[in-house]
Amino acid sequence: KIPSAHIAVAEIDADVIALRNAFLIPPDGPRFRVDCADGADFVARAAGSPEVILIDGFDRDGQPPQLCSQDFYRACYDRMAPAGILIANLWGDHEVYSDRIGRAFFGNTIVVETEGGGNRAAIARKDASLALSPNQLETALAALAPHHDGFLSAVGRRIATQVDLDRQARRKARARPLSGVSSCHYVSRR
Repeated sequence: KIPSAHIAVAEIDADVIALRNAFLIPPDGPRFRVDCADGADFVARAAGSPEVILIDGFDRDGQPPQLCSQDFYRACYDRMAPAGILIANLWGDHEVYSDRIGRAFFGNTIVVETEGGGNRAAIARKDASLALSPNQLETALAALAPHHDGFLSAVGRRIATQVDLDRQARRKARARPLSGVSSCHYVSRR
């Protein structure tokens, strides 16, 4: 719970919004609102610079193109506050989407497997590093743990593991000469 947070949600399907009471979604108020809007349009026209953007957009065919394009991820980056964080639930061509997020956020991205293993979560940060030392991660998780019933520690362990794998991959890449390669993008695949 973050008492000072202001949350704006874009949901394109009015029928989904109509079910908000069934899913215990609170009514609109001064700090929370749900707009019937396309998420890409919402990011493009929203006022302010959010500190966090969560993307969890799917239709019957998977991720809609407007919510996983290079232009959309760059618009998220441009819209965000300095050191803002983007978290995107990815499914399907998650390697392609995570690569796009990585380009939009200048490589400051990690991708971790979600709880069920079918999806991936891409986490990107604007203008600041995602690299936390194990001690920093432990401290952050310990501070948040009382509010998240053990779920957060499992996610934290997956993030810490992925960060370690990313560091190892970067060390290996630096150890090998890369002739004729102008850039490298590391995407986690399990």
